[in-house]
Amino acid sequence: QQGEELIPFATSIQNRDYANCLVLCSYLDSIGLKQNNLHWQAESALLKGLTNYFAGEYEQTLQYYLNAISLFEKGKNHSGKARVLNELGIFYRRQKNDSAAARSLKESYQLATQANDRGVMATSLNNQGILKQDFGYHQEAITLFAQAKTIYQQIGDSIGISYTDDYTATSLAALGQINEALRKQENSYALRLRLNDSNAAAISLMCLAEYSYAAKRFTEAQNY
Repeated sequence: QQGEELIPFATSIQNRDYANCLVLCSYLDSIGLKQNNLHWQAESALLKGLTNYFAGEYEQTLQYYLNAISLFEKGKNHSGKARVLNELGIFYRRQKNDSAAARSLKESYQLATQANDRGVMATSLNNQGILKQDFGYHQEAITLFAQAKTIYQQIGDSIGISYTDDYTATSLAALGQINEALRKQENSYALRLRLNDSNAAAISLMCLAEYSYAAKRFTEAQNY
């Protein structure tokens, strides 16, 4: 029970309190070792990886991700491994290792499907879409985002929907479909306001300003 209480709290501070998150992870790891709880050890490794990623410590990030994958494999936890592979895909994308990123994200989706973890399935589809965007394959990206959004709607994940609409708007704008891009981004902005996600809502406003400017709606762009 101690470990299960620590995991969500450590997750909530992983990108804003590097030192204390690592302290919590080390404690989680220690009680996982004492109680021979592979799940807690794996979650600790994943959290350490994420914390180091947000802190820019990329060499350590990779080591922790690979350790987390090994531990989830030992525990036969397909859903947990799928989560790590999603993060590993993002990591490889940042490192410009696009082939490794694509492999990780596809494997993540396959494992999440086996485990019927629809949240991870949708996140993997979103991340695969972002990878397609990087190469300018915007129509393929839009298809992946649409698949992700369907799953998010089924599980009632409004945060996921807001990000999917945001990503879709980016591809629509790149294809010159500015009015559709505005509509998608407006949907994302409304959801983010409802969820009190101020930082993401501000990003939506910046995008709305850019799309309005592209459409020569200068007054609207200025207001955004």
